[in-house]
Amino acid sequence: MESVVLSPEAARAITVKERLIGISRDVSTWAIENGLLLKEARDNGYHREWGYETFDHAIEALQNQGHLDYGPRNARNFILVVEMIQKQGPDQAEAAKIPISKLREVASLKSPKDQRLLLEACTNSNVAEVQRMAKRLRAEAAGEDVDPLSPYTI
Repeated sequence: MESVVLSPEAARAITVKERLIGISRDVSTWAIENGLLLKEARDNGYHREWGYETFDHAIEALQNQGHLDYGPRNARNFILVVEMIQKQGPDQAEAAKIPISKLREVASLKSPKDQRLLLEACTNSNVAEVQRMAKRLRAEAAGEDVDPLSPYTI
């Protein structure tokens, strides 16, 4: 078998791609762990131990002090992702294989049935497709007509 010699640029391109993929997995793992800690802090009222009246005030203060890179809304989103994972059953290691942007879309759905459906679709769909599916499922849940070909009534 003949060995292939790569140019320095091609070799570096492969290294960069592999590292980007690895970092993406690390980000999902980090986001899930972050969500678990936020959920623990919220559920146990640790914000009072930290000297804050509410969980949101604590997160906002930590953000303003430069300790967190997100505010209360994103903190709640991390918690929603963790709660969805806990309800839907993929273990933490399996869930970490799914990009956080997809997990966030799944967690945005209120129906456990819709969450399961979208979670299963995550494996074979890109982020844009998952976002479109989530948008459609949210519209259906709100009772909106999601058939683009349905006739308009005048």
